Amino acid sequence: MTDETIAPTIISTIIGSPSGKSMPVKELRKAVLLSLQLDTDDKSSKKLFKKCVQALEADGRVKLGADGIVKLSKSARKEAAKGSKKKGKKDKKKKRKKSDADESNAYDDSDKKSGKKQKSEHAQNNVNGDDDNDDDEPPMEGDADNDDYGDDVEEDEAADQDGAATNKDDNNAEEDDPANKNKSVKGNPTGVTRLFLGNLPFAVDESSLNDFLGGYMTHVKWITDKETGRFYGSAFVEMRNSKDAAGAVAKAGTELMGR
Repeated sequence: MTDETIAPTIISTIIGSPSGKSMPVKELRKAVLLSLQLDTDDKSSKKLFKKCVQALEADGRVKLGADGIVKLSKSARKEAAKGSKKKGKKDKKKKRKKSDADESNAYDDSDKKSGKKQKSEHAQNNVNGDDDNDDDEPPMEGDADNDDYGDDVEEDEAADQDGAATNKDDNNAEEDDPANKNKSVKGNPTGVTRLFLGNLPFAVDESSLNDFLGGYMTHVKWITDKETGRFYGSAFVEMRNSKDAAGAVAKAGTELMGR
């Protein structure tokens, strides 16, 4: 494990915290080491973390106060936000290219189907020839028009229902689109989706936490004591996208199950 690996984890963990700007150093160390699947009690891991914090402090990206709080500098936050925006632009460009290719393929398929349909209709007309004559009884006036009107109304209602369902599906598809997962949004300029939650009630479970976060939590990792398995009252959660993560961060300080 190197400084290059730990440094981004430290910065992303602070950004994913409720404040998005700072964390107590001990809480930060535990969260980072657990995230990297390192032993939180191992002395070498602690030394590596300390060395990395000192390096970040020397670079001016973080500041460790006398009160034991690690604060992320404005320049580091801007740098993280800038990196997220660049990634978002690349994802949008890829999405646009894919969309153009899909649209082109759709037009080609439509032209092919249209050509086949015209050939089929032309062949059918040749087969029928003069079979259509004037001996067919004309439809009754009034009844036929009313039937057609009723069919039109039913078709319009069905079309409206299909349209509403399609819009809902499109919205869900847009939220689930991987290209939108880490895009910069209001309240989450860096586009993070992995958050650290502290001061959780000890009776909380995955279902109640997911409901509290709006139902868009995709994964949770409870932080527990390595030997006893006792729940520490904190966890890492993964949200569906950056927008949902921003909504979760907005709930910081909100009471859950009396805590």
